Amino acid sequence: MSKKLIIIDDDPICCFILEKLLSKNGMHTVACFNNATKALQFLNESNAKTDYLIFLDLNMPVMDGWEFLKAMEHNDYDFEIDVAIVTSSIDPEDIKRAETYDSVISLITKPVTHEHLNKVLKTTSKSAIT
Repeated sequence: MSKKLIIIDDDPICCFILEKLLSKNGMHTVACFNNATKALQFLNESNAKTDYLIFLDLNMPVMDGWEFLKAMEHNDYDFEIDVAIVTSSIDPEDIKRAETYDSVISLITKPVTHEHLNKVLKTTSKSAIT
């Protein structure tokens, strides 16, 4: 099953940069949300037979990344979700906290680079991403 890409970040510049990096690797996002609540609603309403790879910012208004992860993991989805946290935080506690979520496969610091992206893609298998 192929994975669809979703970006959740309230900063439009970060969304743009990440979309460009993904596009250069032949991948395109399904959606870019500036609000984690809207992304959660999208997932809850999704009846697609596909898995997702989500690039998630932590520090956002309305619902932050930690709240999103907690809400997401309480749902019983019929699809798999891998999450790559994208953050400006360098706090070691964030790394420890991220490791407590089964869906989190990577924590990368901004600005996102090709090296960061390659790390995530190796973890999720690039060939499985559309």
